[in-house]
Amino acid sequence: MPNRIYKLRKKTGLKQSELASKVGISQQTLSRIENEISEPAIDVLCALSDYFNVSIDYLMLRTTHIQMANSEDEVNHLVIENYELLNVMKKLTNKEKYALLQIAKVLSSDSIIE
Repeated sequence: MPNRIYKLRKKTGLKQSELASKVGISQQTLSRIENEISEPAIDVLCALSDYFNVSIDYLMLRTTHIQMANSEDEVNHLVIENYELLNVMKKLTNKEKYALLQIAKVLSSDSIIE
């Protein structure tokens, strides 16, 4: 993940301080993320995803597909499909959202025994 964030930042010609300001974090936090010292919070991942127009899965190295859904129909379909989950997530703190993301990763892995 940090390598992708670093590469996207370099590709756009931004300094760490500039990108950090655009996504609402400190330059030190961005440096820690890029250097794999800390993991970004879900709200930071969302902001980076929105800024670079890439999916969170792309930032998290879960896919090599760069672009997010671009059409309004695709976005509407995702919202409708995940409406209940999104309503629950709106009520969570950033820490709880991160915990939910970690649980979802475990549940979606191929290593779960049924």
